[in-house]
Order: sequence, then structure tokens, then C-alpha cells
Amino acid sequence: AFKVDEEETIKIQSEFFVNLIRKILIFFETGEIDFAKDQTLAAISLIESLIKSKENNGMLVNING
Repeated sequence: AFKVDEEETIKIQSEFFVNLIRKILIFFETGEIDFAKDQTLAAISLIESLIKSKENNGMLVNING
């Protein structure tokens, strides 16, 4: 789940995020990179879009900006 603010959490139902977070944690524990940089940027872009949509009453937003 992704915490948007103090009152709301958005549950992400995708294996992509579960696997990406697991790989990022492995990186911080071991220093070994087991994920592509573009995956990390894609995940961050999606999270930023979720926040932007939430701030605009659920309005659809462009994931690329």
C-alpha cells in the first residue's frame, strides 16, 4: 500500500511493485543492483502521478508528467 496522506492509503495491486521494492531493498542490504534503472523511474513516475491525481480530486493525469 502507498500512503497518500494521514487519512488515505492506496493499495497497489501489481506484482511489478512488489518485485521492484524487494529488489530495491536487496540493493540497500547488499549493494548489488538487480533491477533496471528504468523500472525505478517508472515506479517513481507512477507514485508521483497518484499523488497528483489525489491532489486534483481524482482527475486523470498524464503519467509522463
